[in-house]
Amino acid sequence: MKMMFKILLINLCIIFSFSSYSQANSKASFNSDSTQWIKYLTISLHYQYGNILATNDFVRGENQTGKRLKNFYSFSFEAGKQTTGNKPWERIYQLPEYGLGLFYGNLNSPEEIGQPVAVYGYFKAPFKRCNKISLFYKFGFGLAFNWKPFHQDNNPYNYTIGSEKTAFILGKLGVSYQLGKHWESSLGITANHFSNGAVEMPNWGLNLASIDLALKYRVSQLPGKVDKAPKARKLSELYAVVFGGKKQTWFYDRRQTEPNKFVHMGYLIGGVSTG
Repeated sequence: MKMMFKILLINLCIIFSFSSYSQANSKASFNSDSTQWIKYLTISLHYQYGNILATNDFVRGENQTGKRLKNFYSFSFEAGKQTTGNKPWERIYQLPEYGLGLFYGNLNSPEEIGQPVAVYGYFKAPFKRCNKISLFYKFGFGLAFNWKPFHQDNNPYNYTIGSEKTAFILGKLGVSYQLGKHWESSLGITANHFSNGAVEMPNWGLNLASIDLALKYRVSQLPGKVDKAPKARKLSELYAVVFGGKKQTWFYDRRQTEPNKFVHMGYLIGGVSTG
């Protein structure tokens, strides 16, 4: 609980620090290369409260407490760049925003599953803008850590997370409202997924669904009217993709006795694709 309040306090201080800086320099020129990026900066703080989806036995109650893992809460801090429509792709996506985020989650099971922290990149764009209201979508991808992974002796029930680090995937649909020239609030539905892609077993994965409430500060006001993007020319292109990966699986070894009857076996995956 103390950690939660520290994170909230730090994020609020950062947001209001940038707000004060912008107001103090509202008449200053941003022509300098060292400060140009600040002109398009956005700072936002998110609070999520929701449900841990019962997609595996550990969440359903096969854990040390014998109880279903239900609710969770989390905080996210994001710093991004607001596009202005100077480039055609920015106008095609109706002035999207992209940047980096920091996620902290409390799953109410710190001893068995941990309190995940994730660093991720995100992309946010509107479906439709109408005066002060905007319907938008957002997705993100990153790396999560601070888990309490499965251990045969010390953490035998946690078949959900088998590694100290996992992928972090975020998807959100929401509506935002302009509170003023610089401030914006939003409300949405967010889904999160944690998994290591079977690089290290066990890996049942973890899925979250929540209501997301956010407050954003934008250094510069959004442009008013933006010209439509020019029509793209039709082109024929050939792509070649080389990929590789690693997967781990379990097999039953009759020569083994409990509690080590399942043995890990890993193998590599690779290929080439064209299109």
